[in-house]
Amino acid sequence: MYCKGCRNPLPSKVEHLNYCVYCGRRIPGWPRWVKWTLALAVISMVAGPLGYRFWPQGDHSGAPVASKADLLIEDIIWTPTDPVVGEIVTFAVKLKNQGDADSGLSQVSLHVDSVEIGATTVSSLDIGNTSTQTFTWSAQVGVHSIKATADSNNSVLESNEANNQYHATLTIIEDDRIVPAISSISPRQGTPGQTFYVNIAGANLTAATTVNFGEGITVNSLNVNSPTKMTANLSIATDAVPGTRDVSMTGPSNTGILPGGFRVMAPLVNIASVYGIASADATYVGSNAQNAVDRDYVSIWNAGSHGSASRPHWWEVDLQQDRDVIEVVVNTSHAGDYAPGLTNTYNLYVSSDGSSWTLIGSGTLVANATDPEAYADRHLLSDQAPAIRYIKYEVTGGTNWAHLAEMEVLVDSDTNQPPPPAVTSVSPDHGTRGQTLVVTISGTNFTAATAVSFGADIAVKSITVNSAGQISAEISISANATIGVRTVVVEGALLQGGFLVMQT
Repeated sequence: MYCKGCRNPLPSKVEHLNYCVYCGRRIPGWPRWVKWTLALAVISMVAGPLGYRFWPQGDHSGAPVASKADLLIEDIIWTPTDPVVGEIVTFAVKLKNQGDADSGLSQVSLHVDSVEIGATTVSSLDIGNTSTQTFTWSAQVGVHSIKATADSNNSVLESNEANNQYHATLTIIEDDRIVPAISSISPRQGTPGQTFYVNIAGANLTAATTVNFGEGITVNSLNVNSPTKMTANLSIATDAVPGTRDVSMTGPSNTGILPGGFRVMAPLVNIASVYGIASADATYVGSNAQNAVDRDYVSIWNAGSHGSASRPHWWEVDLQQDRDVIEVVVNTSHAGDYAPGLTNTYNLYVSSDGSSWTLIGSGTLVANATDPEAYADRHLLSDQAPAIRYIKYEVTGGTNWAHLAEMEVLVDSDTNQPPPPAVTSVSPDHGTRGQTLVVTISGTNFTAATAVSFGADIAVKSITVNSAGQISAEISISANATIGVRTVVVEGALLQGGFLVMQT
């Protein structure tokens, strides 16, 4: 190629030159718009695979823009498809990225009736990919608004921010087939005039609408903690007749019953002052250990020094034989001018042999001269607690010398009240649909038993208490009885899986 001015030969790669190297004449080339178009085409070929485009879709005249993700909820599926009250519902929320760039980390949330029941973090979704997140919820009766939200924390820059929500409606109905069932109550006894809480264990408790503890007992409140746990606050009337009560729990249309599930005891009496023989590790001049069981808040046991965790002071009482103790009350109050407001930090132990001790409570007692009863600590023992002969009060700290004004040991005043029964076996332990048979129940403390149950679809026609350890019961199994095991109950004592209903 030659220069058109001086006719000298030009270098072979002339496309890189703008002027002749010999005469300076401008070398004609492609127009600038052609060069720019070719340059942009080359850049697009390189940048396109990296997630950038230089014209918006459908508009090739605009400025270059970056590609973006677009997250949306594609679907919500719940199981069971027709849930009823009390069932656990699992929601499967399907998230999709329909944009033209990867999403990066995002968040999906689920609301039921405007209440968030969960939010989960989702890993980055590639273009066109999906991810399913699950949430659980306990079904409640009514019509519920369900809302799932993609990118609920607004962490993703999307091409469309208006399509993140998905709405659905879920209707929950009551199920007549669900029957609340009570398996145990703790404590399962109380005294006239007492107000306290009991813990109820069982199944389908969320379906319960009312609980009845029998005549003379008012249920002040119910708190369902879970399908298997419930708390009830009870008040026993001062004139409530002592004895066992059937406890019933009513659902939408069915009632579950625990025969003999609760017992009203005769009024409690303090036996510490009658049978108690007290002793202590140290005694201050002018006091003695027996002062703490003399029914007098002014006379006290005083160790004469402070107790500590490393060197505690102790006081104990011997009830002379094993006792079925219901409650232990301790009080440090007395009439001295210096004592009000001073404290004792203590542990309370019980034993049947005086050597092996069980901790039943602890606390800090505050001395008060004007109203000793108001500052007493009360420790209610479980009705499953073993018989007790010894009780120890151990002072491990506080601002006052270790001392005790009075201990009350409360027991059932009805000395004829038998201890609770226990069921050990049933023979025969099975029967068939439509069968009537006599079974023998073995255990302990059956003398006063009047209530026996074999569960659903089994009628107890009669019972005979043969001895303290044996009951004969005539039972009739329904022809339509559900196949499976039943719990045998005698006055609230359970034998789980004690009887089996078989196919005819």
